[in-house]
Amino acid sequence: MTNQQLITVLIIDDDADDRFFMEHALKTDSAHTRLYLADSGQQALDMLVLVHPAPDVILLDLNMPGLSGLEVLGQLKQSTRYQHIPVIVLTTSHAPADRERAYQLGASGFITKPTTQQGLSAIAKQIRLQYAV
Repeated sequence: MTNQQLITVLIIDDDADDRFFMEHALKTDSAHTRLYLADSGQQALDMLVLVHPAPDVILLDLNMPGLSGLEVLGQLKQSTRYQHIPVIVLTTSHAPADRERAYQLGASGFITKPTTQQGLSAIAKQIRLQYAV
């Protein structure tokens, strides 16, 4: 890989396996990836206060207990501190209403979670190419 630029990603997902496999895909794609992991929307919002610099991109699951992904997205995009951060919804949902609402709230992308590591690797590569600073 010739791209040696650092990318910082926050993964917000309540499913430990999904976090692990996305983390693996991102680290395999680039050794220059800094990752933060949150298992709930509230944990992510609390973590963002401590993360400097802010992540280059956030990967956000929709279906989580407590604050839903849509609620987290809404809070992020209403915050002058975080509204500039691209948020990609990465979810099992195929519902057009979820996609539409996510874009209305300011999502930069909406991806249905792939079922293979190859699919996650393709997402990791696209994130690096689009968001590495």
